[in-house]
Amino acid sequence: AFTGADRAQPGLFRAAHGGTLFLDEIGELPAALQPKLLRALQEGEVRAVGATRTERVDVRVIAATNRDLRADVASGAFRRDLYARLSLWELDVPAVRERAADILMWIERFHRAFCAERGRAGAAALRFEPDAVEALLLAPWPDNLRGLDRLVHRLAHDAQDGLPVSRARLLDAVPGLAADLAGDDGAPGAAAPDAAEPAKRPAPTSAEELLAVIAEQGGSIRGAARWYGRHHKQVYRWLDAFGVDRERLT
Repeated sequence: AFTGADRAQPGLFRAAHGGTLFLDEIGELPAALQPKLLRALQEGEVRAVGATRTERVDVRVIAATNRDLRADVASGAFRRDLYARLSLWELDVPAVRERAADILMWIERFHRAFCAERGRAGAAALRFEPDAVEALLLAPWPDNLRGLDRLVHRLAHDAQDGLPVSRARLLDAVPGLAADLAGDDGAPGAAAPDAAEPAKRPAPTSAEELLAVIAEQGGSIRGAARWYGRHHKQVYRWLDAFGVDRERLT
């Protein structure tokens, strides 16, 4: 028995018959349900709760997970035969931290959607101070796009006054971010700047700006690092975040 058992329930597979079924977070599927999903994929049959016979279904299944299913198969947490059925075609979507150049675009998109849902289509866009942009690009974002969406919800009211979001406000809005960035702020064990200037200059906000500084320093990454008052590894992080091919600089 289950809530709504007194009414006809088609179930996900029967509802998706002839179409596509998207199964999110497939890596969290309990072990007891994995053989049932395998049967549906392998035999093209499902049986409704309380039914005595199976029904044929024709469904294209797309599954997503942020887990390493190969490791889960090796440990026995995920069925090998089910993984084989689901992995006929695999698409590896890079984590947000690996495509940092897209972060501001996603924030803008989430903010537009947030405002549209609340009848505030003309609201001012979210803007960030340069040091806040640097923090956005360096953050690990373990929750990927969900983390960016939550950030937009927390910061949305800040856009109403037209003022850019400060680094301090950003760190307050993202739990644990200050600790994640500590290594870049001079925490114990962090690399020292390359002959850093007394004060850091603001982080670049675009690839063009960063490349212009590198050019002014004769094409030297270390020269750009000294100009910004950062370690040269930070300059490489910025280049990667902006999607700049390092071979362009050689």
